[in-house]
Amino acid sequence: MGLQMLLLQAHFFLAMLLIFVSKSVSTQNNFPRAKCADHCGDVSIPFPFGTREGCYLSETFLVTCKDSHYDPPKPFLRRSNIEITKISLEGQLTVLNSIAKDCYARNGTRVLYNGSYIGFKEFTANNTANKFTVVGCDTHAFVSGGWIYENEYQTGCTSLCASEDDLVEGPCSGVGCCQTSVPKGVWGVELSLYSYDNFTKSYDNYSTVWDFNNCSYAFFAEESAFNFSPNILSSLMNVEELPMVVDWAIDGGTCEESQKNKSSYACKSTNSSCNETDNGYRCYCSEGYEGNPYLSDSDGCKDIDECKNSSLNNCEKDRCQNEEGTFRCVCPKGYHGDGKKDGRGCIRGQSLILKLVAGKKALSYDRPEEERSLANYFLSTLKQSNLFQVLDDNIVCEGNSEELTSVAMLTKRCLHVKGEDRPSLKEVAMELEGLRLAGKHSWNQTEPNKEESESLLSGKMKAFAIANGDGSSSTAIGHDSIRDHIILPMGSGRRCIV
Repeated sequence: MGLQMLLLQAHFFLAMLLIFVSKSVSTQNNFPRAKCADHCGDVSIPFPFGTREGCYLSETFLVTCKDSHYDPPKPFLRRSNIEITKISLEGQLTVLNSIAKDCYARNGTRVLYNGSYIGFKEFTANNTANKFTVVGCDTHAFVSGGWIYENEYQTGCTSLCASEDDLVEGPCSGVGCCQTSVPKGVWGVELSLYSYDNFTKSYDNYSTVWDFNNCSYAFFAEESAFNFSPNILSSLMNVEELPMVVDWAIDGGTCEESQKNKSSYACKSTNSSCNETDNGYRCYCSEGYEGNPYLSDSDGCKDIDECKNSSLNNCEKDRCQNEEGTFRCVCPKGYHGDGKKDGRGCIRGQSLILKLVAGKKALSYDRPEEERSLANYFLSTLKQSNLFQVLDDNIVCEGNSEELTSVAMLTKRCLHVKGEDRPSLKEVAMELEGLRLAGKHSWNQTEPNKEESESLLSGKMKAFAIANGDGSSSTAIGHDSIRDHIILPMGSGRRCIV
């Protein structure tokens, strides 16, 4: 009986072990184990890539880190000889691709030929960052290979020149160098090249240009890694590989289809999104987040603190408040505005009326240094008896001069240095409401200083004409409490002529 109980317990233990192993196997492709290597030499290896089982999403993303023959170690794609120099979570990786070479003796005999092939199957060659480039003065070359849309593609170009003097440093023009693009969705790149004379059956094979060029070269590589110059004709002989950009993606159908199976869906972070590609889909961190969208939230997409980097926010200094996935520009207590550099900024409560009537930024570097502050600019303009220069055009054209003068004087009082000399916000609100209802201010029992008012206005009005851009004008009756005529600016390229 004891033996049977022992066997029963053993069976139960084995069953639980099998369940645990089964779950581990089913999830190992979705989450990397702890202590996975995140670098191979100088190259970062982010998930879904990994250097051993349990550290990559699938075999497609295996990176073999070779350290026995290299110091520092070098990463290679899967179990191939394709060396990786960079992996980006934006969906690209940079690899080294070999250069095809074709060389001849003076008598036209071929002395060296190295073709070039690179293939990925699950990944594709980036057709915008890379270019197929051919270098030589008697060269015809082709690029062909596997294509996700058809069985195969093929294209090519011809590079010729008669003398070394024909060669000019700069973009490839067909003289000594030519370039072309490959279609989108290419997963295999095979290069072949020939002497153009041989290709056309003349069989001169570089004999006419041999004195300065006896080899031709072809490569599919990142366009920015190559710049043509005359000495390239010989120096490329010492170059074996050039960088090439490869697009990688998760092979799992469309985003909609993949999201139906949460266990295999690769975008693990809740702050991530899915974008479809030609060969699958990619995951990206949502706006306002950064990190690895293929990992769960503790290691995945995390909030960006835009306030720590002024290039990520448009707030005035010390006005940025970070929030989950975004930020806000805020003003401290006693200030009003939006806190933005390109907006209203933050101004003291008593100065808010100034911002409203002037319609200008609280701080502007377009004005002289002593007038960069809107308050200083306003007071300086009043001293020059030029009130309407600082007021908002629409307010000037639509307002009553007596009301404008009253508001200007109220604003001036709000800008007193001493706090006890400034009206409270409640008083300001009451005076503005009084102006709105009665057409005059009532913040004290006396009339406005007439001399100051007339000085500010530099005259009185009783009618005004709107001058249009076509030379015509229209006239409207104004207030008759002010004599003479003054010219008031108006928005949209017109003037209010009083």
